[in-house]
Amino acid sequence: MLREGLGIPGQRRARPFLTNKVHPVIAACSAMIWGACGSPTDGVIVTSASSSSGAIVPDVPGTVPAPDVVALQGALHRARASSKLVLVDVWAPWCAPCAVFKREVLTQENRTALADRVEIVELDLDHEETAPFSERYGVLPLPSLLVLDPKDGSVLAQRSGLMSFADLEALIGVAGKTTDAARTTLAKARALRDAGDKREAAELFKVVAGVTNGATREEALVAALDLFREAGDPALCADVAREAIDRPGLAGRPTRTFWLALLQAHLVCSLSIEIPHERAPHLAWLLASARFFEEKHRADLDGRTLADLHGLMSLIATERGDAKAARMRDEARLTAIDRAIGDAKDQRVAASFDPDRTSTLLALGREDDAIAALRARAVALPSNYEVHGRLGTTLVRVGKHAESMDPLTRAIDLAYGAPKFIYMHRLADAYVAVGDKEKARDQLRRAMTGWVSLPESQRDPARMAAVDRALNDLDRTP
Repeated sequence: MLREGLGIPGQRRARPFLTNKVHPVIAACSAMIWGACGSPTDGVIVTSASSSSGAIVPDVPGTVPAPDVVALQGALHRARASSKLVLVDVWAPWCAPCAVFKREVLTQENRTALADRVEIVELDLDHEETAPFSERYGVLPLPSLLVLDPKDGSVLAQRSGLMSFADLEALIGVAGKTTDAARTTLAKARALRDAGDKREAAELFKVVAGVTNGATREEALVAALDLFREAGDPALCADVAREAIDRPGLAGRPTRTFWLALLQAHLVCSLSIEIPHERAPHLAWLLASARFFEEKHRADLDGRTLADLHGLMSLIATERGDAKAARMRDEARLTAIDRAIGDAKDQRVAASFDPDRTSTLLALGREDDAIAALRARAVALPSNYEVHGRLGTTLVRVGKHAESMDPLTRAIDLAYGAPKFIYMHRLADAYVAVGDKEKARDQLRRAMTGWVSLPESQRDPARMAAVDRALNDLDRTP
């Protein structure tokens, strides 16, 4: 899902696909992949889990662990005693798709259906006490589901983004069926990635993708794409994505959503090719493939997936300089989003569409409609800091700085962890815009103090550097 216009612009550990310096269209497209939450410039499935030793969450004498940590410790103990696996749902309050997954997939009925196979635990990644989990398992887009071996905490299977209950059952099934050879190769690939050997790790992930199916193949394939691009070979990244898309049977059920994700990944890779005449053939093939996908599956797509498809087509049109086609796709996307909101079971599920709806309305020049909808959502969900943060951030974005201060202050009061400090920086921007440099300086100092107080795995060096630059800029001006 697109993260443009979100209250939480993303965090270092929540990367929905391919990071570093990126094309502005990549920034929008990359966050759409998998329906995952995170930075608008980042990427998918980047886990470590390279070691089978070390504590997942430590027992610290004299401390009271957070509820999430207690739950994970208990789940591991029960699973070891009953020969089950452990299913970890990693989420955060600002992650809209996480709320959908909880309400529509991880229902009590479905939990009961899985009870004889797995112990289920949910981890809020913004709690400081979950930092050891982040340190061991690396950077996770959200929601992220990991199936762990309770004996040593190693990852048996993993998938990120929205999924159906059937997909979840398949993920758990794959965890028990992956061959020892594939598991060994995956572990080696993860270790190489952690050591910084991106190219060799990518090749190994590609090997695993070629000999496996289901969730294991998906994890390996997206890891390979990510690493090929980060290793400086976006053309190979695009070629591997194209090969996967062309694989017989991939476009049919039940991998239709993954096929769309591969189209999105192909666009990210293609736009990273700097030479225009080398990039153009990839975009032309991608446009033809996206049209084929639309013709084949449009009648069967739900509102969320259809909205993502229109978003992809809009990005392709934008890159090709076709403003008319881009607008047509944005309008179709808005219609699909409104359809999905109408079908939502409750306000929190409906709110999961607000990031995409906001960015689409802004792209169509409907600023007032976007803000009015966000204000209404803030009234409906008064205790949800992400809703207030999104409203405040959007107001800053459109230049309504004075109006942004109340919702941003409310978000700061409600939030914890990294999101709190991101909102402080946004509020500082608003104060600078209205000429109140002293209040801006105070917010920035509070933000920096907050970032420094976090465990290292939860800090964001780029955001900390941005706060430092903002403070320096204020100190240089009268």
